[in-house]
Amino acid sequence: MATLRRTSHVLGITEYQPDIFAVAVGEYSVSEVSGKEGSWSIWSLDFSGGSVKASKITAIPAASFLNGLTSLSSKGIVLAADSAQGVVYRIDTVTGKSSVAIDSAALKPNASATYHLGVNGIHVHGPYLYFDNAGQSPLLGRFTLSADGTSSESAEVIVEDPTFPVNDKYYGFGDFTFDGSGNVWLATNPSKQIVKISPEGVATVEAGSLDDTTLQGCTSLQFGRTASDRNVLYVNVNGAGGKLVAVNTSE
Repeated sequence: MATLRRTSHVLGITEYQPDIFAVAVGEYSVSEVSGKEGSWSIWSLDFSGGSVKASKITAIPAASFLNGLTSLSSKGIVLAADSAQGVVYRIDTVTGKSSVAIDSAALKPNASATYHLGVNGIHVHGPYLYFDNAGQSPLLGRFTLSADGTSSESAEVIVEDPTFPVNDKYYGFGDFTFDGSGNVWLATNPSKQIVKISPEGVATVEAGSLDDTTLQGCTSLQFGRTASDRNVLYVNVNGAGGKLVAVNTSE
């Protein structure tokens, strides 16, 4: 569909206008699980026409490892999680200006972990920015957002630590999404499970297990957008060469 040259990785993605998506692009070491500072930028992929149009929105030289992305509805504002620095950047897709929107201890990496990763997935849901931390507590939390996508509030903890089995004491969790009832569906990456977390913070394993390789390396997920697949969770899996797995959540 589109090739972004002179880069090694494309990570987070979010739809910030109908059929127009922002993606995080930069240099990333798989073996070291770390990004290269100064290599990161945000690009636009426009699917609204007959062919995909790729264009660079802006570079973010201060970023170290841009990961999860989300957007403020119809405002042209994209928020980007920096997993290495433990901050959230705010990007204006019209002007290209960027700045740190949220800097909180809840987003920081765990210095004792094998891989120094903090905030991973982020999603705007209602008046909040939800986040998960790949390396330490809280596992899942949220910030109250101002209208411009910034927050000076402390993080509200939804889940402090996992209440389900994990393969790595430092979690390594990936991205998440929401269903129509406000439940969070979390990809647990090395723990090979999809976990549903209720608005009250109750977690249940809905698919996979520690010994099942079907969801090994599950990093991101999204519900279908049509009447026929709105209950189907499409899961991106990087184990065994990479694949897309469909999980019917209504069964």
